[in-house]
Amino acid sequence: MTRGDLAEALQDYTNATQQQPNDPVPWYDRALTYQSLGRIADAISDARRSIAERATFADGHELLAHLLQQNGDLAEALRAADRSIELRPDEAGYRLRRALILTDLGRPAEAKLDYRDVLRRNPAQRDALQGLAYTLLNAGDEKAAMPLLEQYVALDPVHADSNTIVALTDILVSHGRYAEALTYLNANPSPSPHAIENKAQALFGLGRRDEALATLSGLPAGTPGSGRMRGVMLFESHRCTEAARAFAEATQRDASDELSWRNLGAADLCANNVASARDALQHAVALKPTDSLALRYLVDAQRHLGDLRGAVKSERAYVALGGDEPHTLLQLGADEYTLGDRNRAVTDYERGCRLLPAGDPDAATCRSQLSKMKATTKAKPGQ
Repeated sequence: MTRGDLAEALQDYTNATQQQPNDPVPWYDRALTYQSLGRIADAISDARRSIAERATFADGHELLAHLLQQNGDLAEALRAADRSIELRPDEAGYRLRRALILTDLGRPAEAKLDYRDVLRRNPAQRDALQGLAYTLLNAGDEKAAMPLLEQYVALDPVHADSNTIVALTDILVSHGRYAEALTYLNANPSPSPHAIENKAQALFGLGRRDEALATLSGLPAGTPGSGRMRGVMLFESHRCTEAARAFAEATQRDASDELSWRNLGAADLCANNVASARDALQHAVALKPTDSLALRYLVDAQRHLGDLRGAVKSERAYVALGGDEPHTLLQLGADEYTLGDRNRAVTDYERGCRLLPAGDPDAATCRSQLSKMKATTKAKPGQ
């Protein structure tokens, strides 16, 4: 087994089961060998035989729990794990196994109890630190998970699991702790796309924009989201034409990515490609009619192109979403007035005026303009 000669080990353990059929240990050892060979059904059979020979053989119950979990038989796996803990309640490995099974069963609250029990006995138990941290992360409790992840990595920085490094740096980047995230990622380099993206975001957050973009270039071709991320970094660096190209690549990879269409529209507006911006933003709104920001950008593109009717339609859609932004209502009223819809223009413009803060510099102009609009609206034709 130590040399990896599994076929030879299997024969030896088979001989042992024949020589000592009432001893649970050879059956247990052969079950482990079958497990290493990927023969899970045979392994389960031997694990069952080990506890049939000795019902109090705790290791056999724990191994059976592990094998049944691998096989997807979670309810029976939990019963086997429970039995192993009944026999040896202080065995940390058994509680870890049960915690993993409970997690797979969608019972995280119970899993946390087992993880915490292990950590109460041994605060430096790395598997329990990692397991509890992931359980908390899945529950959305980043604040509680973060110190556990940090402690896990600190116990063995060189051999820290790359997924845990990614999970930890996800939190650090999201909280703007870019230097710490970069330190972890540099100490634990990983080729995984997620790790590369986190490193790029950390570099970008530290103002090292060229390095961030160079890091992103190391992503495998076709990595989901990479074009969008590169586009955001280019856009925030005021490299609008390049950003538009990156967002266009993202939309080509995933035509249903509404956010990339919206970002493409914004980048095209910035690059003064107004017609392209309008087309991209109309696509974004078609994919997600409730995207108020895309509607706002679309209004800018339509008005710039002289499409006043299109702009009014988009402004009304924005307002219908609850966008009681006074300047949008003022613009809507002005556009409606220009198009001849004067009664509606007065209603919307007046609503915008009421929403302006008292100290807003546009307040006086708003009242004056509203008065003129009302006067012309009430006036009879020819006057």
